[in-house]
Amino acid sequence: MKYNIGDTIHGFVVEQRRHVKEIGGDLYILRHTHSGALLCYVDNEDRNMTYSITFATPSHDSTGVFHILEHSVLCGSRKYPVDDPFVELMKSSLYTFLNAMTFPDKTMYPVSSMNDKDLMNLMSVYTDAVFCPLIYDNENAFRQEGWHIERDENGKPYYQGVVYNEMKGALGDPDENLYQAVFGESYEPCQYTTVSGGHPDHIVKLTYEDFIANHKKYYHPSNARFYLYGKMEIEEKLRFLDEEYLSKVEPQEAVKEPKITVKKQEKPFYCTYTADGEKTNEDYIAFTYPICEMPAFTTYLGLSVLTDILADTNYDPLKKRILDKGLAVECECEMIEDIAYPLFTIKLRHCDASRLDEIEREVTACLTECAEGLDKEAVRAKLSTTEFNLREGSAAGLTKGLYYNIQIADTWLYGYEPWRYLEYEESLETIKSIIDKGYFEDLIRVFLLWNKERNIVVMTPTEAEKKYAEPDADAAVTANDSASDQKTEKDARIPHLNIGDIDKKAVPFLTEVKGKETTYLYHPLKTDGIVYADLFFDIGQASDDELFDVSILSSLLGNIATANTDGKTLQTKLGLYTGSLSMSGSVSSYNNRVISSAVLRFKALADNYSQAAKLAEEILTKTVFDDKKAICDLIDQMVTELQLGFINNSSQIAAIRAAATHNTRDAILDKTGGLSFYQRLKALKESLDSDPESFSALKARLENVYDRFIKNGSAVYSLACDEESCDKIKDAPLPMQGSLTDSLSQAQSSLLSGNVALCAPCDIVFNGYSFNADNELSGGGLLLAKKILSLEYLWQKIRVENGAYGCGTIPNSARRLDMWSYRDPQIAITLNTFQNAAKFLSSLQLSDRALEDYIISVVRSLDNPQLPRATAYLSSVYHLLGRDNAAIQRERDELLSATLGDLNAIGDILNEYAGSASFCTVGSTEKIEANKALYDDILKL
Repeated sequence: MKYNIGDTIHGFVVEQRRHVKEIGGDLYILRHTHSGALLCYVDNEDRNMTYSITFATPSHDSTGVFHILEHSVLCGSRKYPVDDPFVELMKSSLYTFLNAMTFPDKTMYPVSSMNDKDLMNLMSVYTDAVFCPLIYDNENAFRQEGWHIERDENGKPYYQGVVYNEMKGALGDPDENLYQAVFGESYEPCQYTTVSGGHPDHIVKLTYEDFIANHKKYYHPSNARFYLYGKMEIEEKLRFLDEEYLSKVEPQEAVKEPKITVKKQEKPFYCTYTADGEKTNEDYIAFTYPICEMPAFTTYLGLSVLTDILADTNYDPLKKRILDKGLAVECECEMIEDIAYPLFTIKLRHCDASRLDEIEREVTACLTECAEGLDKEAVRAKLSTTEFNLREGSAAGLTKGLYYNIQIADTWLYGYEPWRYLEYEESLETIKSIIDKGYFEDLIRVFLLWNKERNIVVMTPTEAEKKYAEPDADAAVTANDSASDQKTEKDARIPHLNIGDIDKKAVPFLTEVKGKETTYLYHPLKTDGIVYADLFFDIGQASDDELFDVSILSSLLGNIATANTDGKTLQTKLGLYTGSLSMSGSVSSYNNRVISSAVLRFKALADNYSQAAKLAEEILTKTVFDDKKAICDLIDQMVTELQLGFINNSSQIAAIRAAATHNTRDAILDKTGGLSFYQRLKALKESLDSDPESFSALKARLENVYDRFIKNGSAVYSLACDEESCDKIKDAPLPMQGSLTDSLSQAQSSLLSGNVALCAPCDIVFNGYSFNADNELSGGGLLLAKKILSLEYLWQKIRVENGAYGCGTIPNSARRLDMWSYRDPQIAITLNTFQNAAKFLSSLQLSDRALEDYIISVVRSLDNPQLPRATAYLSSVYHLLGRDNAAIQRERDELLSATLGDLNAIGDILNEYAGSASFCTVGSTEKIEANKALYDDILKL
């Protein structure tokens, strides 16, 4: 529907209108005449609609008040005084996105759905939550989500709380600590120099009174930015906002984001992070370059491309120089851009701070050489990749509506045009036209070499495990009473859909087997001119040693030279002709079938597909393994990346290791990317570092698995594109045509044994648990049981009562039950909760309405829209597993007809297997040592 400037619709007047072709629609800015609230409406054809409310909440200290508010307002509201509306929505909505996010300068409450009735329900709950929360009636939400004091079994007081534990986990990540130091040394005190999520020692200083005062000041419609996106009945939404909320409030002045002032340090700033044991050459160094307030988009885009030009791959000039000189294991550039005053950073990971002077000289020398002239073909390749990603228009885990929402909020909150960072076409063309005139060389000179506000941050490891403040011995217990004292009005239910609102038919996966002499899988999808290709190489018969070698090989292919093309030129060609190309492992199971493959994935515009396919075949048939330095650098980076992953998020790793004791799929996953893989990779790195001759043995092993499984192996080819693109590429030869087949073998692998823990330098833990009932559990009833355990049982026991940030079951179709906890302060209590899950199911009592809500929730998980690439990949896997559309429909029918008795029966089956369940923990050394009797083996990071 078209509106003109000056039109008034339900209390909103249209102030701006602009057609933005990059998002396929018109963007309107409306102001509510009574409250002063602003609203952005993007009118396009996207059926995945988005609604959000964003508040300007510039962080003014490190108590994490806005983070705690983000959690707490979703714990019940005036219209919906239930225990946890957020969880109730997770149970009964068809949402495609449901969450809330705290940034240093804003707080966002976004929801998305493809069902208009459902979107209205989500709008109603979220709008009431932010403006009319129950936090004014009692302190329970503040204590549960923020902090409170409990006593352990010995009577010792300790701090507890969801955000408190979340931030203990977040600040165990060295990268997070470095970011905090970078911001603190780049700006004078402002929202970016605080720990906006909250520092544990400051969180416990936040009072309930200050918590309430901040809600009153910042959570007002006059300080809100509303956002509506997609093909919807817009007037219904505007009427709702006007009549239910905005016309009923007294306007007040909106919060102005503070002015940002940069600062210049005269000497490097030194800080520390927590490490585990004695560390050498594991320092971090960051060079920071403040740009300017809200740069023009051409500058913003150019600097983003420059990060890739300098240090995206090991062959790019700055990264290559650092690696060749042995100055760091990793070097990367980043444009920290979702802030009002962006920063360009050069970050070195795992280096030696005593060589700072040498590092600084080399960085400056390299930038100076680059400013004298870059490789223009390489520059065009980087720009081409950026253009590809912009046109693809998506970000991991986000709907398109939310992806655009974040870009709009980044400028709109500071008084700049909301479309400022959406309109990229003109800037792209401008940059393309001036590449040969030294555009990127000028960026290096002006914003890096001549930047007088450049700072250096040096972060070194300390052996001591980080200790946070503890309560006084006689501190009064401020226990979280939310679970028992907060009254729920059962007649004030969250608005919900009915079973009649959902489609009884499963979403079909469209897979066609094409070709005559050589077959391949084709997925007809709307891809906007992009071709997505996957090659599944069969590694089902690989031994454990070969699985390990193939996992290393997968990280090397495309990142080292071929017989025809050196590494640097190969990267340039990949940038020019593909959106990306990479290889990774894939293991899937269904019923008793397990398939294991190494998957080469690439994407390209249809016009570039032939060149992309030729590059893929060159990589798959002509890669050489002679460059010891290149290979060893990549292995070092793999070890570093895994270590950081263990510190930051190991829930899935722990669950996989637990299941690997009785499940072939998870045994392979653990050996190719989990704890077992890490232990072997670390040993390999140490051998390569200490024994120069060990590389010859590695090279021989890599050549062996490359020849056996890739160059001379068998593969299934999968292709996804739209009809127009398919017509364009119909005559292009298929890569690896002589190796293509239509199936993968049944994978084999030995199982692991024992309950294992991995000690890492952090203050919380990640737990995983798996019931061994593979031959007994199946069908839609099990999917329903997993959902109920996640939201009815684990959420209450592990998150609400014991303060973990996250928990749940792994919602796959596998015939077993795997559970996990995330940033958890407990081990034994969580283990006990896992162990009692079967008993909970056996005795479960639910109303018919509650059961129906859960069924709707599982349907949402099954039908959640995927991006084309993910849809094509999943379709291929299902085809290879023999999980056809008929099987998927049977599972849906089982789900829709599931009864409480079915769930109780699943609990009874799991009870029979309770004695053979497995457990794994990754995290705090202190907590693991205190529970060491639970483990058969304790490993060190």
